[in-house]
Amino acid sequence: MIIRMMSAGEQTGKIDAMLERVADFLDEEIETTLAGLTSLIEPLLIVFLGVIIGGMVVAMFLPIFKMSDISIRRERLRPAADGPGSSLESGLPGGYFQLASFHGKSAVGRR
Repeated sequence: MIIRMMSAGEQTGKIDAMLERVADFLDEEIETTLAGLTSLIEPLLIVFLGVIIGGMVVAMFLPIFKMSDISIRRERLRPAADGPGSSLESGLPGGYFQLASFHGKSAVGRR
């Protein structure tokens, strides 16, 4: 198309006007193409940001939910009092032992 427009401009002696028309046409075509691409990229960008922000929210709240699991597990580890000399001398059910105690919190391991 550009070559045909240039040859028509040469034949009529108005090549500068014809080249301006070609430039205007190509500018409009590029703007239309970019508008179409932008309208396609926007939803993808919104989904991408939603996934990133959702991941951050999950990463922040997951430890909070895990804390309740830890307290439930600690309650399960506490045995009924069997008295002195029982297999639960350490205060933990069979197979468990206390690793360390810091500020009232103890780490529990399994044999």
